[in-house]
Amino acid sequence: ADGCRFAAALDPASIELFEQPCAAADWEANAAVARISRVPVMLDESIYDLVDIQRAAGLEGVGFVKLKLKKLGSIERLKRGLEHIRELGMEPVLGDGVAAEIGCWMEACVARTTIRNAGEMNGFLKPKARVFSTPLRFERGCLHLEAGFTPDIDRGALEAHRVALERLAAPRVAAPRVAAPAT
Repeated sequence: ADGCRFAAALDPASIELFEQPCAAADWEANAAVARISRVPVMLDESIYDLVDIQRAAGLEGVGFVKLKLKKLGSIERLKRGLEHIRELGMEPVLGDGVAAEIGCWMEACVARTTIRNAGEMNGFLKPKARVFSTPLRFERGCLHLEAGFTPDIDRGALEAHRVALERLAAPRVAAPRVAAPAT
C-alpha cells in the first residue's frame, strides 16, 4: 500500500524509473505498484535468470530490468539476459554497486555492446584496497575502459589482505593392485 501511494504521487518529470519498490520475492506487490506507477518500474532484486526476465515482461508498468553478473553466473548468460530484456520491449540496466574491481570490469566489458544507459559498475570505488596493478579509470562519473585493457592482478595486494590460505584437492586414490600372474 505504501509503495502504491508513493508511485501514484510521483511527478514523472525528470524521473527515469522507480527501482524495485517491494521485496524481491513479492512479485504480486511489485506488480501492483508497477500498474499504478507514474514512472516505469525497474525490477532488480527479483531477477536471477531468463525465466524471471520473462515474468517481468508480463507485468504492466515494468519498463526496466537490471542484471548483475553474479546473479547470472557467466558473461555469456549476462549478455544473453540483457539482449532478452530488450527483445521483450524493456530497457536493460547493468551493474552491481557492491562488486569489486574484477566484477565491475567484466560488467563494463559487457556493457559496451549491450546497454544504452548508465550502468552501476561503481562498486570498485568503495574498497580502500585495490587488486588491479593498474586501477580502473574513473573520471567525471564515468568508468573508462581503454581499448585492449586487460587488468593484471596485484599479487602483493592480495597477499597483504589474506586472512587464511586453504588448498583443496581431490583425495589421492591408490592405484589398484594387480596380482602377479601365477607361475
